[in-house]
Amino acid sequence: AIAGRILASRGNTPRAAKVLQKTWTRAPHPDLATAYAYARIGDSPRDRLERVKQLAGLAPNSAEGPIAVANAAIEARQYDEARDALKGLMHGRMSQRVATLMARIEGEEHADKGRVREWLARAVNAPRDPAWTADGIVSEHWAPISPVTGALDAFQWRVPVENVEKSEGDVLASKLEELVALGMPRHGDGDDEPQTIEVATVPASQAAPKPEPTTSKTEAPAKSETAKPEPVARQAATAVPAAAAPASQRASERRRASERSKEKRIFVAPTAPDDPGPEAGDPEDAGMPMRPKPA
Repeated sequence: AIAGRILASRGNTPRAAKVLQKTWTRAPHPDLATAYAYARIGDSPRDRLERVKQLAGLAPNSAEGPIAVANAAIEARQYDEARDALKGLMHGRMSQRVATLMARIEGEEHADKGRVREWLARAVNAPRDPAWTADGIVSEHWAPISPVTGALDAFQWRVPVENVEKSEGDVLASKLEELVALGMPRHGDGDDEPQTIEVATVPASQAAPKPEPTTSKTEAPAKSETAKPEPVARQAATAVPAAAAPASQRASERRRASERSKEKRIFVAPTAPDDPGPEAGDPEDAGMPMRPKPA
């Protein structure tokens, strides 16, 4: 592009056109189209439009050709030709430059501010176009040195890398919020923690009272002998499946069962001893020494 502009400024238009055409066939670029359109001094906007059409025909499969033709058509006030040139680029993924050119067409031809705002809104959400980038810096023009590292020939014509707006933690948090909103259990929760299904499904009037802790182990059998019939609330609570009961209630029931299994029991011999000893109140055995027990 620089060589074409230098040759055109010296009046060597045929050589400038040859250099620009050869480079365009290898790598179409908007800078080449601009240098080719203004290669001949004194051309009218209509003449520049015809020259750009010839250049775009050398690379028909590139999107830079229609965009260059649309730019030249807008300068020549040929808005219908500009729309026709961009018609094939508005299907699928429309880039920001195409949406901006359509906003320019609507603004210059009809001065319709509503349509201009509509196309500009599309341009904001449209994919980005290639630009000169080097070390994360985007420049409108090519530069020989990177402003970050100072490396030579660091600028490349490519689509800038988009910034990641959400981290992995934010994505995971949003997924967990969606699971909670859907009422699904989270992975990794322990069995001892309350589940999403609680006994709250039972009416509050039928809720089971909390079990009273026993003061000693020996009082458990005495209370069990004089136990009263279970109230209606407790019967309703036991009707709920075990999986739906709270983990704290299940843990207390297991603890009471283990305490009942560990209660001490009094040993009762099956037969009486051989020598029970003198009975109280027997006059014959009073004052006599105790006989030794048989071996």
